[in-house]
Amino acid sequence: MSLADARKAIESRFSVAWDDRTPIAFEAVRFSPPQSGAWVALYVREGGGLQASINTTPLHRFFGQIAVNVFTPQDVGAGQGASLSDAVSAVFRRAAFSLGSSGQIVCGTPTATPLGIDPAGGFQHNVATPYTRNVYF
Repeated sequence: MSLADARKAIESRFSVAWDDRTPIAFEAVRFSPPQSGAWVALYVREGGGLQASINTTPLHRFFGQIAVNVFTPQDVGAGQGASLSDAVSAVFRRAAFSLGSSGQIVCGTPTATPLGIDPAGGFQHNVATPYTRNVYF
């Protein structure tokens, strides 16, 4: 039932699977992008919810999106960003997991979008993965 635990579950899953592939920036955590090389930024956006059952302890379903921005140096071409985007997609595609009182987090199909040159001069891809979070309370 806890959005805080849901965020921890998503961040933990990504951190463990991503290992040391690139540095990771997390929301509200101080981060300095590397001077050279790729890095990623993880965001959790939870939107609406609804009561999905009328049992004594009803099921509540929340809808959200896991967004990972992939940044690569401009001079390496789009291939590195596409490869990292594929790796991000593999972490969340059809995944189901939970942590503490997060409820069951069920991920859908990720979509990777190349955005082009970012304001800092690198190349940016975004990977968006929809999820639902099912909680009984």
